Amino acid sequence: VFSEADQLPGLIVDQYADSLVVQFRSAGMERWRGSVVELLNTLLQPKGILERSDKEFREEEGLPTMTAVLAGDVPPRILIHEGPLQFLIDPHHGLKTGFYLDQRPTRTRLLHLVEPGQRFLDAFSYTGSLGIVAAVRGARVVCVEQQEPFIALAKENARLNHVGDRIEWIAGDAFYWLQAQAHAN
Repeated sequence: VFSEADQLPGLIVDQYADSLVVQFRSAGMERWRGSVVELLNTLLQPKGILERSDKEFREEEGLPTMTAVLAGDVPPRILIHEGPLQFLIDPHHGLKTGFYLDQRPTRTRLLHLVEPGQRFLDAFSYTGSLGIVAAVRGARVVCVEQQEPFIALAKENARLNHVGDRIEWIAGDAFYWLQAQAHAN
């Protein structure tokens, strides 16, 4: 469920394998919390539902931020499959709901655009998903990510997809790294 795009303003629901991660982003949708969780349990019967309403949008609505398991159990890492690729996500501590599902069309398109030997930069790489797609296609990849836990997760994802040796990992601020590269060339 993608909020206004699905005519449910303020509600995000992402499904990762047999777990759901939800965000209640507005005071209006907050009123429907119990009904939404009950419906999700009834319709999808997930093993667990995790709420990640932990961003500033809650404060803008006068609501407290919240991260909590609402039903069942949600593991610290979830393995998902996307076409020929697989990724581990961290639903409890990752960005947004744990993975950028909205980038699926971009990853699919890259599988058809990237050619062996090309150079590819994945700045702000987070889970490394775009860089991994390029590496699977044979590109020489540099992934830049500032947060060490995300780099560790991205490296795990690269190993899962057998491309760990094709990616150079840069731990740092992508803006500064890009500026340094521009001045170096």
